Amino acid sequence: MPHPPLPEFLHQQLSSWPLAHYNYQALQQIRRRTLTPAGVTVHLQYNPHRIASTAAKVDASSIQARRCFLCPDNLPLEQKRLSLPDGFQLLVNPYPIFDQHLTIPTLTHEPQRIAHSFASILGLAKMFPEMVIFYNGPRCGASAPDHLHFQAGNKGFLPLEADYRIGQWTLLSENIHEVTIRPWQGYLRGIISMESHCPKKLAHLFHCFCNTLKARQPDLEEPMMNLLCHYDTDRWVVHILPRTAHRPRQYEATGSEQMVISPASVDLAGVVILPREEDFMKMTEELLIDIFKQVSPDDQTIIDIVQTTIERCRTTSGF
Repeated sequence: MPHPPLPEFLHQQLSSWPLAHYNYQALQQIRRRTLTPAGVTVHLQYNPHRIASTAAKVDASSIQARRCFLCPDNLPLEQKRLSLPDGFQLLVNPYPIFDQHLTIPTLTHEPQRIAHSFASILGLAKMFPEMVIFYNGPRCGASAPDHLHFQAGNKGFLPLEADYRIGQWTLLSENIHEVTIRPWQGYLRGIISMESHCPKKLAHLFHCFCNTLKARQPDLEEPMMNLLCHYDTDRWVVHILPRTAHRPRQYEATGSEQMVISPASVDLAGVVILPREEDFMKMTEELLIDIFKQVSPDDQTIIDIVQTTIERCRTTSGF
């Protein structure tokens, strides 16, 4: 399928959709600052238009009480869509974090699950090699856990991208039949990266990781995780970010301790979205370290997950 004309599509939407036009213009004026806890670069973005996503109610009763904003029949009249393979559609996200921010939902209303759609994220990454494709699990930042969707943002925006290229925080764990596995250490949040030119091998290894994570969270429909994926020249890079909690305790706190922060893929990749000015101003390196520790496994847990998964893969078919 030919590459959809993203710049033209985005320009058309910004020209004809006042809400998107206003929010993309406002994105150029938002305030930003950078922290370096433990030497790790993290950008803070004060983005008040993201409050609906950050503070989304995702409990079952709240989901049932609202119309799904990703279903085709419920889209605003101004919001246009492009058809993609595997039953997905391409939409301009009207509440951007990136200069180019897309939402990629399925046409059909189905739960947010990665197990049967991992091949789709690889296909989207290859179709849009200038973008990073990301997935937020149903308890990991997805504001629509009832409708399967990915998001995409322009490359070069997330600190994780440059940090992976530098390799300062990653360990060369092992090469398993055309897939390189790299656990991250000292990065304040747990990440496992996979790199390969073979999508079938990547998919098999990913499902082995899912089984390992499922054993640690057996009561959940899907183990908690965020994913980021991009395609470079002839290979995919997939970053798995296992999760231990949906939101930090500061989210439910009251008074001066409260912070409206709900980490998802973008936050854990190094751009922390803060829709309230008071939270943007009071965020410190110590607070950031605390928040990451609450929602993400520690370094030893990441090593244990990798070792268990390698053993699991060696005893199953596919390698």
